[in-house]
Amino acid sequence: MEGRYEFYGSPAALYSRHTADELGITQGGLNNYFCMQSKSTCKIYRNNKCKIIRGTIITKQKTSILQVPSMLPLIH
Repeated sequence: MEGRYEFYGSPAALYSRHTADELGITQGGLNNYFCMQSKSTCKIYRNNKCKIIRGTIITKQKTSILQVPSMLPLIH
C-alpha cells in the first residue's frame, strides 16, 4: 500500500476494501484508538503497514437526500 493514497467516507468503507491483516489493526481497534485520542480535528494512526488519518471534510451542501459523512479515515 506504500505510495498510494485512498480516501474513504467511513471506517466501514475502509474495511470493506481492506482486511485487518492488510491494515495491521481491526476496525474495532481503530475505532477505540481514535476514541482515546484528544478532541483534535485531525487524528493519525500509523504502524508499519499504513497511516490512517481521520479528519473533517468540508463539502458544499447539496439538495439531494444523500449526505456525505463529516469524518473521513484516510489511508496512505
